[in-house]
Amino acid sequence: MKTTPVRPGLSAEWTGLDGGNVTVAASAMPLTPAEKQRRYREKLKAADRTNADAIEQALMLEVERCERGELSDQERITLAEKLADLAMDLLWRSHSLSKMAHKLRTGEDHPLQR
Repeated sequence: MKTTPVRPGLSAEWTGLDGGNVTVAASAMPLTPAEKQRRYREKLKAADRTNADAIEQALMLEVERCERGELSDQERITLAEKLADLAMDLLWRSHSLSKMAHKLRTGEDHPLQR
């Protein structure tokens, strides 16, 4: 029995086939397990740096150093500004979450938004 090509008259060069295999330019070499692990650890470290609990813990350690008298006046002022910024961010987030909770409970906007 003779088989006919699905698309007769097309050459391998025209279709992008090379001996029956599709040829695709490789965008990059596959990652080795060590490279995958390194990337994964970098992502975890980045997440830790932005995690609110980690930031708060680092600031609390700085406060302990300040209480022991290990920080200069300029470092104390910088730490106080960082703590005030964190407190404002947390206050803003809690206010926003409170508005969402009120809207979910009642189906209406928060009274202060009217």
